[in-house]
Amino acid sequence: MTEFATNASTPLALRSAKQTAGFPWAHLANQRVYLWSAVWGIVIASAFAFIVIVVTTGNPVLAMMALYCIGLNALTLFTIIVYKQYQSDINWEFGRGECMGIIVIIGLSVDHVVNLAMAYRHSKKDHVSLRARQAYTEAGVSILSGSVAMLSSGLALFGAQIVTFRKFAVILTSVSCLSFVSSMLVFGSLLHLAGPEDGWCDVNCWEGIYYLVCVRPFVKRRNPRERWQDAMKKVREAQQLT
Repeated sequence: MTEFATNASTPLALRSAKQTAGFPWAHLANQRVYLWSAVWGIVIASAFAFIVIVVTTGNPVLAMMALYCIGLNALTLFTIIVYKQYQSDINWEFGRGECMGIIVIIGLSVDHVVNLAMAYRHSKKDHVSLRARQAYTEAGVSILSGSVAMLSSGLALFGAQIVTFRKFAVILTSVSCLSFVSSMLVFGSLLHLAGPEDGWCDVNCWEGIYYLVCVRPFVKRRNPRERWQDAMKKVREAQQLT
């Protein structure tokens, strides 16, 4: 703006012009920060969720299936937010509430698929369909109860006067429904189609963690000289026996 005012070709009536930046200009820069924060939050939360599911279930295949369902939930919530921008009386531009909701959905979606994956992993049945049916029987009640509790808390926020809480009400109710559908239908279908069985891709994470945390720090490490002396002692004993 300074270059425009001091330019010789600028008319005299416009040299005293001033530019004012209101809230939309500042929100434009903040919106870019919120978007990248949401993207990085999704990446970090998904990576952490994958590690947690691998450790708890001991099977990377189940973790990949669960992560696929969580990704579907996040993409669907993105679609709902975009739809709300054109069909709602509330300003649904990508801001703090939307950024927090996108990141929170990862943690809220993990709960249902983890319960189902744990029940499938520890089933003693010898067929994929039987193991999936037992997982539904054992974890279905807890998944339904968690979805109802989350949906109830989201419905209570619809009466709030603060816009952020009303946005979070839409996000919570959407997440509760999406998590239930993706875990009971999508994840269950994946278990029926390609669920691991007979110990395929099983990883004993807990044994490795127990050894690294509780055993390895207390194991006495011998220096190379002691190991060399023990090796030579065994050689002499073998020579005496021959």
